[in-house]
Amino acid sequence: MRQFKMMFAAVFLMSTISVANAVEDDGFLNPVDLDLRYYFEQIDRFPDRLGLVCWASYEIHKEGRHYETLPLLNICADRGLVVSMLLLANMYELGINSEMQQEDVSTLWLKRAAQTNDSRGQLYYGIALLEGKGVKSNPRMAKQWLQLAANQGDSHAKNILSNWPTL
Repeated sequence: MRQFKMMFAAVFLMSTISVANAVEDDGFLNPVDLDLRYYFEQIDRFPDRLGLVCWASYEIHKEGRHYETLPLLNICADRGLVVSMLLLANMYELGINSEMQQEDVSTLWLKRAAQTNDSRGQLYYGIALLEGKGVKSNPRMAKQWLQLAANQGDSHAKNILSNWPTL
């Protein structure tokens, strides 16, 4: 038993020494710091895991590193991930990633999300059209987008449409 303990201690000591002397490598296989390069590579290597990899952009955003998340969010949105489109729209609407609000850019992302047949995108784009946020107010088009969202079961869109004559 004593020999086992001594052998275990020697192996443990050797492994800690080799780890301590190892050159820190931020390689992509086992990254030390998960920077954006890692996520870009993961998107290219595993396109079927787009949503999982792009979840990191949300985490980076929640950490308050908004400027860092923009490149990753844009790639995710450009590849059709609606959640990324909606997060970008929200960031531009609130002016989180710039000195000022950019409602026109926000509305463009909402339109792209709506065009994917996503009920949330249709709802929010319809509301933007109704309220004239980032675009000229267009109640006729707003109603069409809200109706598409309502047809998919969106209760908020249904509620807006039920009050339509009073608008």
